Amino acid sequence: MERPKRPLSAYNLFFQDERVRMLATRPVRPKGAPLCQGHGKIGFAEMAKTIAAQWNAIAPDVKRKYKAMARGEKIRYKQREAHWKKHVAALSSVPTSVTTKFPKSRRPRTTTKSAATAK
Repeated sequence: MERPKRPLSAYNLFFQDERVRMLATRPVRPKGAPLCQGHGKIGFAEMAKTIAAQWNAIAPDVKRKYKAMARGEKIRYKQREAHWKKHVAALSSVPTSVTTKFPKSRRPRTTTKSAATAK
């Protein structure tokens, strides 16, 4: 069982929604295929600036909707994290029959003459 991922913020949830909407409505860039493997419609920096401006300009009721979604994400995260911590604690309390001690690695001894030449 892996540790749960942190919850998304209200802005991140808005960014996801706007990114999908933006990519669905934009045509492919006239430059042709992008240099990297992507959608070829808009660069990330331009998209981030556009979405950030939209986030700053949206109505308070829309922003409240995303903040409520983020609160729900946070509650689910805390529940999953508590379950994960119980799982990890249960695994660590199980006694193991074989201890796994590894010998320390031995380094060759250096003499003063070889230490002086190494500098």
